[in-house]
Amino acid sequence: MDVLARLAELYECGVADLVSDCPDFCHTDAMFRLHQQMPLLEDPASSQAFQDLVTQLDHIDVNELAHMAAVWAHGGDNGVSRRSLLLKLSAALSLASANSVLTAETRHAAAANWGEGNYSGIWHSRYVYPSSGRGESFSCEHYLVPRQQGARLIGQSLPHTSGSQLKIEMATDQSVATGTWRERTAPAGYYHGAAYHGTFQLFLDPSGRSMKGMWLGFGHDFTINSGEWRLTCCDDRTSKNAQREYSHKT
Repeated sequence: MDVLARLAELYECGVADLVSDCPDFCHTDAMFRLHQQMPLLEDPASSQAFQDLVTQLDHIDVNELAHMAAVWAHGGDNGVSRRSLLLKLSAALSLASANSVLTAETRHAAAANWGEGNYSGIWHSRYVYPSSGRGESFSCEHYLVPRQQGARLIGQSLPHTSGSQLKIEMATDQSVATGTWRERTAPAGYYHGAAYHGTFQLFLDPSGRSMKGMWLGFGHDFTINSGEWRLTCCDDRTSKNAQREYSHKT
C-alpha cells in the first residue's frame, strides 16, 4: 500500500485509479453473492415479477404446483438442466423450511426443550412411503443413534441389512420436532441406491420415548410424496456393544 500511495502521488491520481482495471474476484466470495441477492428477498416490492410470483404461489394448490414444476423441468432445451435446478431448489427450500426453528429467536427455546428430556439411546425408525411405479405403499425401518449438538439433534442410522443409510437433523419447538431427512436407498433395491431428501414434523410424546408425525419429500418423478413416520426409543445405551446388537437388525 505504501508503494501504491507513492505512485499515486507521483502520477497525481487516486490509489483506486491505479488498480481500477485489475480483475475483480468478489463474485467468487459466497457471502458477497449472498448479500447481492438478499435485497430481492428482503424487499419483494422492489421486483414486480417476484411479487407476482409470490401472489400466484399463495393461490396454487401444492399438487398443482408440483405438476407445473414437473412440466417445466421436462420442457425446453436451452443448455441448462432444468431437472438439476429443480432438485437444487427443492433441497434449498427443504432446508430453509426446517431451519426456521434454528434461528436466533428460537434457538434458546429449543435448547431449553431439549434439556427437559433425554433423547440419547438407540431409536427405531419406521416410515411409510408410496411407490408410484408399483402402485402401493411400503414401509422402511432403521435403527438410529441420535446425538445432541447444541439445540439440534442429529441421528445417523446403524448399518442396515439392505445397505440403505438414513440421516436426520432436527430441533424442537415445545412439543413439536421439525427437521430434515436424507436417505441413500439400498444399492440392490428397487431404487438402486438413489438419494432422497426432505423435511418432517413429529409430535413428541410427553414421556420423551416416542415421536410420531409426517414426512414430506420429492419423488423421482417430481411428485410430492408424504407418509407417516414414527420414532421409538428402544434402548438407552449408546455404547459400541449396544450399537452392534442393533446393527443389521430388521
